[in-house]
Amino acid sequence: MARQYSHTQFFRHVPNALLKHYFQIKHNVLQDVDFAKLKESEVEPVFKALMALSFELQTEIEAETTGHRQYGLSERCDGLDGRSKLLPGSGVSRSHYQV
Repeated sequence: MARQYSHTQFFRHVPNALLKHYFQIKHNVLQDVDFAKLKESEVEPVFKALMALSFELQTEIEAETTGHRQYGLSERCDGLDGRSKLLPGSGVSRSHYQV
């Protein structure tokens, strides 16, 4: 049975380096979040910053990330890495985020 989507659960399953690249490069948001200082499971600052975005942008981001609700990131990261638009230069290899 599929889990209900949760931003915080999703953020906990994606490495901070990939989250940073996704938000700061793809969407040019969350520039004030220092992903390098966050622990991998520390998602509250990311969630709070996401909630401060416009409703339209939150909706767009949620639409991109809800397709990954099963956390099969190795198979379904087209929204995050653009197969592989975000990974080059991000410092994150595919093997880093495969679950």
